[in-house]
Amino acid sequence: MSAFLAAPGLVPMLPRLLTPRGWEDSASPERPAKALIERCSEWRTATARLHEVGEWHPSERLDVVELHGRFVEALGSAVERAPTPDQLRRKPLDLWCCDQLPLNVRTYLFNCTDHPSERNAGDYRIQLHVPGQKRRQRGNFAHAAGVLVLVVGFVSEFDVFVLWDAHAHPNFPYSKGVQVASGTVHRAAYHGVAEQPREVRSVGYLEKVIAARTDRLVEGVRRRQELTHESLLGAEQPALASPSDEVI
Repeated sequence: MSAFLAAPGLVPMLPRLLTPRGWEDSASPERPAKALIERCSEWRTATARLHEVGEWHPSERLDVVELHGRFVEALGSAVERAPTPDQLRRKPLDLWCCDQLPLNVRTYLFNCTDHPSERNAGDYRIQLHVPGQKRRQRGNFAHAAGVLVLVVGFVSEFDVFVLWDAHAHPNFPYSKGVQVASGTVHRAAYHGVAEQPREVRSVGYLEKVIAARTDRLVEGVRRRQELTHESLLGAEQPALASPSDEVI
């Protein structure tokens, strides 16, 4: 396993390798699920070991145009109007969607990478910042009536998008790290969609994180919308920023 993980070119193959050979037609869903759990456990153990011996290889980082392009491509026919090249270069990415999704979707999209400094080796994170925000400044996402705001990370080696609750992260410091468990990414790569509860200590709030493989992104966004609505209607909510605020 160490030799496999130390070879960056083989990392994108991992989702395919998570399916044991000959089990594709198995009538028992428990057997593949058990194998996935075992292999993800091996992945975390091996990743922790590589971090210790200095053989860690960073996740691939895509530029903003490619990130936005991957996102639009994964949404497919759910996007009513294809963004222009200039729109693909801008953050956030504002999309006009059809009836499969909310009409207006605003997406803050980041590379989602693993790093040796994470408390749980192998976990992934994004680092929050908004346009115009400088170091030692607080930032807020631009919420607006009738707009679904998404905070999304892309794990390129697994072809998985991770969607956090944008309302759970108000008034954040520059480059704040927001994590997702490696097991959640692995389950999404294998099953298509996965969920994870995550405590946001800064606001005392339990958010639900969604991970979706690219071919299941529309489903993941719908689920994100449903969970966001539930959180906004719930008794306990994080403090929300003013809709007009981008940076404090």
